[in-house]
Amino acid sequence: MLHVDSALLDLTEWLCRRFQVLTGRTNVWLAFQLTNFSIVLFFVWAGMHLVIGGRAFRIALAAFCGGLLYLLTQTLFKVPVETYEHNEYRRVSRGLRNPRRVRDALLRIAFLTFSSDLVFGRGHDRPIVESATPAPLNAYGWSKAHAERRVLQAMPEALVARTAAFITPEDDGNFLSEVLGRLERGEEVQAADDLVVSPTHVRDLAHIALDLLIDGERGLWHLANRGEVSWAALARTAAEMAELDPSLVTPVPARELGLRAERPSYSALGSERASIMPALDDALARCIAARLARLDASQPAVALTAADPAEYPVDSDLHAIE
Repeated sequence: MLHVDSALLDLTEWLCRRFQVLTGRTNVWLAFQLTNFSIVLFFVWAGMHLVIGGRAFRIALAAFCGGLLYLLTQTLFKVPVETYEHNEYRRVSRGLRNPRRVRDALLRIAFLTFSSDLVFGRGHDRPIVESATPAPLNAYGWSKAHAERRVLQAMPEALVARTAAFITPEDDGNFLSEVLGRLERGEEVQAADDLVVSPTHVRDLAHIALDLLIDGERGLWHLANRGEVSWAALARTAAEMAELDPSLVTPVPARELGLRAERPSYSALGSERASIMPALDDALARCIAARLARLDASQPAVALTAADPAEYPVDSDLHAIE
């Protein structure tokens, strides 16, 4: 279905472009004409119901159509279609490729969207840079690769940030927080030792992405903390930094974790544009320090919830990346 959807969208865009080339008119002009046609059809339908409807219905329909016609004369019908056409070409000449985004160059809004390291597939053994060709192995990666292409086609000045494997002290559901939580309770943790990623501190990502957006950067950027590590090595390093027992971390092959979606064995991100993200060790240390400070501030609540071990079932979902 994803391929069918993509094909239909591509066909629609191609037909719109062909219409513009053949007629010299824009899609705005076509939309205006179709709007007029739908208005005509509505009033024809209303006229038919005035003939066959009852007296009360006729009065209500006549009042409604009269009000609608008045509104149209004050809005849509007041501006000639040629004015719409002229304004459309004027916006295009100013560089506003899509007039639905904004109506004035001074009000243009920068656009930022995020993508994932999972747009890449097999065959990599060194940090992957922006010019590498996407080859996703799962539906999530395919959707991100598709979104990248469509965004940059529609808006070449957009900023698309590829990132990976979030770590943050604020989210108890991410890999790092779940690992540390289980280690604090003395539970064993299984993590993949054959999947290499470049974990990204969410705060670093937010700060750097915002800086790039303000600076007017565009196109693809890889934003991940500098460094690469397997999930098992990440868990052990985090345990050591948090002064927990790293021997509770058991490295296992990814195939033993019951992953439904295939992951690339190596998806660490690098950049050929600029190396502006902090180092991974520094990001991990800051993340763990912030988490410990957060736990200290909420110690009574943590003690209450940790009293019942049944609330923390052991499962194999720690490997969830996205």
